[in-house]
Amino acid sequence: ALYDRPGTPFVADFISNANFFDGFVLSTSAETIQLSIQEMEFTVSRNRCSTTVEQDDTLLVAINPISVGMSPFEGECGVDQCVGIVRSSLFVGQSFEYRVSFGDETIRVLHPNLLGGVREFEEGTPVILTFYPESFNLYGRKVDHHER
Repeated sequence: ALYDRPGTPFVADFISNANFFDGFVLSTSAETIQLSIQEMEFTVSRNRCSTTVEQDDTLLVAINPISVGMSPFEGECGVDQCVGIVRSSLFVGQSFEYRVSFGDETIRVLHPNLLGGVREFEEGTPVILTFYPESFNLYGRKVDHHER
């Protein structure tokens, strides 16, 4: 549970080398938080947030690199997806580590190479990034994630 639900940005960074983004709160309900990251909108369960939150707040969103899907770009994006460009690719033993740009940001994506079945994407390749908001961890923005 600690790996999936780290209590602080420091722990999220330490155990998974998480990606951190600012998320702007568009609206809230008793169960969910609607937020935007790089002009993408996500609905996240309120229980993924470590703080009280209101509309127009900015949260720190931690995304585990292994919880981001990556597939070939075929012209269409679905829900919780966007187009990215592979900026670097590195084989690190049991997985491929990618740095992929989307909007003004870059995200680190890890894909396990189970039985050699993972497709390798070369630098400059357009891809579809799939995000899983149920895996996001949200923290109050008062924490400076550069001081993790």
